[in-house]
Amino acid sequence: MLGKASHVSATSLTQPAPSSLKKALLHDNPDRNIWLDSHREEKQGLDDHNTCEVISATQHYNLSKDKGIKAIPSMCVFTIKKDEFNNPIRAKS
Repeated sequence: MLGKASHVSATSLTQPAPSSLKKALLHDNPDRNIWLDSHREEKQGLDDHNTCEVISATQHYNLSKDKGIKAIPSMCVFTIKKDEFNNPIRAKS
């Protein structure tokens, strides 16, 4: 069953969107919990739709060596969605 759609509010963010997951989740980042919730929301959506599969480095090596298949890496990008008045409304990963 697919998870319920949710949106992470950006109204209480104090800083611009971080440039990496590592920076987003630093313990001294005042917006850490917002970005963590945003990251969880995105991951849940990927899991709910069976969009990707996490593989180990060994599996990656064996795919390319044995079958000539290249796995596509992923990365996390953070953004702040804004309304028509340029007010932050949603933290998105």
